[in-house]
Amino acid sequence: MFDFFIREILIALTVGHELVAPEILPFEIGNALSVMVKRSRITPEEALSVFDILQQVPVELRPVEIRKALRLAVEYQIYAYDAYWLECAARLHLPILTLDQEMRMRARDMGIKIIEVKKESLYLHRGKKILGGSARHSQKGRSPH
Repeated sequence: MFDFFIREILIALTVGHELVAPEILPFEIGNALSVMVKRSRITPEEALSVFDILQQVPVELRPVEIRKALRLAVEYQIYAYDAYWLECAARLHLPILTLDQEMRMRARDMGIKIIEVKKESLYLHRGKKILGGSARHSQKGRSPH
């Protein structure tokens, strides 16, 4: 059942889109899944299943210009990992999809277009919220190209 929700979520959010991410994406996914297991939000088997499903999503991984990202991290007083995403989006003139409010604020400050996820698109699984449903583009910020 868990796999079904994850597949449906990915389909809803990614259909018709070309996905690009900083090359740190697989490491961030691994870290997030291990935290979810540690907090008993998912089982170890579910973590591996989600990782396998996510590996099937076609995402073009791009290198990060670490020096530029570090400048962003210092300027905005954010973690370097967040700055990697912002640097990549800004350099490639691509929108960003994030649920992190601070990341959204920084992206807006930088003129990066934000892909909004509607709150009503959250599903409940085992009493925990997981992302699902549809996304819409924000009217604020830069165009994707």
